[in-house]
Amino acid sequence: MAHGLNSVIKRGIASANNCKSEGKGIGSRRIFAPHFKLQVLDSYRNDADCKGNQRATARKYGIHRRQIQKWLQAENTLRSSDSACKGNQRAVATKYNVHRRQVQKWLKQAEELRLRNETMKQMHAVR
Repeated sequence: MAHGLNSVIKRGIASANNCKSEGKGIGSRRIFAPHFKLQVLDSYRNDADCKGNQRATARKYGIHRRQIQKWLQAENTLRSSDSACKGNQRAVATKYNVHRRQVQKWLKQAEELRLRNETMKQMHAVR
């Protein structure tokens, strides 16, 4: 076996066992809402206890320092995420902390109201 490979395999197995005990599968990833990312970036820029310090900010929020680096690179996109939600049911659901099906229900209700409104306008125009 190659030098050090055995210890890497052992560590991989141990970490996989730890993940399973926490209810996470191998290769599971956490997904962070845009508002959380912006909260972390604002904290990185403004909080006295971690201002300008990626490691301290990462410790404060329980994330990896590299996440902060990536979010800093994508900050302009994150700040305009409201426009990114347009047409994206999953993004809207995440933003409002509801299930995607709830967003579908809202969209269906909005479409029904729009159609009803158009019908009322046409009826008034005929009179």
